Amino acid sequence: MARPLVPLEVHSPGVLGLNKQGGDGILPMGWATKAVNMVFNSVGRLASRKGTKDRLLAANKFSGKVTVGHEYIDASNSKSVIYVDSTAIYEENGSGVNNLTNSLTVAPYKFVNFNGLCVGHHPDQTPIEATAVGNNFQLGTTGAKTQVSGDDVVAAWGRLWVIDSSVNTLYHSDLLINNFTGGSSGSFDLAIYWPNGMDSAIALAEWNDYLVVFGRKSIIIYENPDDPTTSMAIADIIEGIGCIARDSVQQVGSDLVFLSGSGVRSLGRVVQEKSLPQRDISKNVRDYIVGLVTSTETIKSLYSESERFYLISFKDAGVVMCFDMSQRLEDGSYRATEWTLSITDMLVLQDRAVVLITSDGTNSQSTNYTGYLDSVLYDGSGGATYDICYEGVWNDFGQDIGHREKILKSVTTLIGGTNGDTATVKWAVDYTDDFDTVDIVFPKINRAAAGIKRPMTKSGEVVKIGLESTLYGTEKTLKRFNIMAKLGRYV
Repeated sequence: MARPLVPLEVHSPGVLGLNKQGGDGILPMGWATKAVNMVFNSVGRLASRKGTKDRLLAANKFSGKVTVGHEYIDASNSKSVIYVDSTAIYEENGSGVNNLTNSLTVAPYKFVNFNGLCVGHHPDQTPIEATAVGNNFQLGTTGAKTQVSGDDVVAAWGRLWVIDSSVNTLYHSDLLINNFTGGSSGSFDLAIYWPNGMDSAIALAEWNDYLVVFGRKSIIIYENPDDPTTSMAIADIIEGIGCIARDSVQQVGSDLVFLSGSGVRSLGRVVQEKSLPQRDISKNVRDYIVGLVTSTETIKSLYSESERFYLISFKDAGVVMCFDMSQRLEDGSYRATEWTLSITDMLVLQDRAVVLITSDGTNSQSTNYTGYLDSVLYDGSGGATYDICYEGVWNDFGQDIGHREKILKSVTTLIGGTNGDTATVKWAVDYTDDFDTVDIVFPKINRAAAGIKRPMTKSGEVVKIGLESTLYGTEKTLKRFNIMAKLGRYV
């Protein structure tokens, strides 16, 4: 008598995100071992990321590599995006840019908005400032002001705060004035407070009425920074964990997210206990992320509330890691995917637009994160396709049949897309990534999900299934794989 077919179902493929820490063993089927150019959509399914559309006309793209992007909002609420490449400081003006360098030294400044000014700091340069949107930059010492150069700067509590790692000092300006002498300006010696010997200041952040100083191996948290001359004091010192990349620090709700030497972490304050635990956001991709780090100076990040993700780019590796911050997994981590984009900086504008500054190695372009093609021109024409790739985990489909051979017969793929879209379903068996494939074509216009059945080959004890597809301008969403198989011998 012919053996009956049994269903082997993979519901909500990759719903838990990437897991690169599990090795080659069997993991719960909700994990993914690859999720390239994908995000989690509003209902929590794995879907294609959006594309990019140029903010500037092609003739106005940057001839050098842009390393800095910043939205300047001045005292009159006028707005513009500031860019720095290897040759000049620019301000976005419609579909073009204006050069605001004003004979100043060009460097990858860290910019902040402060009391109507746009202030730029770099450890090897005199700070610079612009007094209004459209105005050239000038030295921060203009008007007989005293400046300090530093590695990072934040504007908070009516002051500028600057860290200088070369002398391990935290400086603060006078109240509402970009001046670091006189009035209520001052400084704090960080060297005497680093735990377990000397550390190096990397980043600053304002967080829940605390001032956080990130060292490479430790964190100092100050309370009462609104009164630095009399009341400001250390609230906590965290040992053994720090930040290795200044531009990885982002405020995400009530947390600060940052890149440490052991992956992406968040600093959460439990008010009732007055304790400051760190959550390991990247627990399931930790080693992979650590391996992406070469130069920490090229690492950039953003958090988008509207897109619900924290992005961190590793320019030298050509990889962007995307963490879905809408909900935490049971192990305290967050769902991760990866993108293949070469990004030199990124920012979120006041209107919530996500801006990705991309580079082809020679030229740079400022782009909006939108649509489902990459490099769409300013006028909406053109655009380049890009590929998504999902691979699941090795799956034995449960204790009852885990040690039985699965003789694969067919797969029905439930995937969201539109008429004429194509995809390739692939599968492998028994821990060898030698995939068989079959192509599928979407049969109906504007159908929410296409259930497409195709024959399968191969047999084995464990099965991995995946999907690859090219984006031609419309979103794709993974929903389910239904595999039909016959059960063979015990193995």
